[in-house]
Amino acid sequence: MWIALEKEFLTESRTKTVHIKSLLQNTKKDNLSIHEYFVKMKGFAEILLASGILISDEELMNYIFYGLSSEYDAAIVNIATRLESRIDPIYVQEAQIILQKYELRLERANLVANSVVNTEFHGGSIHLANLTTDTTQTKYQSEHSLLNMGQHQFSPI
Repeated sequence: MWIALEKEFLTESRTKTVHIKSLLQNTKKDNLSIHEYFVKMKGFAEILLASGILISDEELMNYIFYGLSSEYDAAIVNIATRLESRIDPIYVQEAQIILQKYELRLERANLVANSVVNTEFHGGSIHLANLTTDTTQTKYQSEHSLLNMGQHQFSPI
């Protein structure tokens, strides 16, 4: 009887382990923040550890990289280079901090891009095609405008 229970437990345990490993390999960041994504991925690694399977920091980071979109490629290359370095290794916490900072930069860039688009397409007064870098023309236009204003203010009635 004990042997049957042990076999059933081992089968269930292996099935759970295979499932958690599959989640670790296939989970994408999608709409999660970097912080939420790391918590989820580290949670999978902790479940596997409780089952007796150790996931190294390097292996965990590779799973994490796989789940990130291409917009994170610049940060991933930086972290992966340090990950391969034996002189200046990087650990999961530091990789998380780097990616969180990178996420903030992406969000800021998206805000700026959206602001320009909203200004351009929703009644703003920015028209990039009309900007000029010729300072002499700008100076002439400014002086000409001032002269015209002066003529209109002081012209006889």
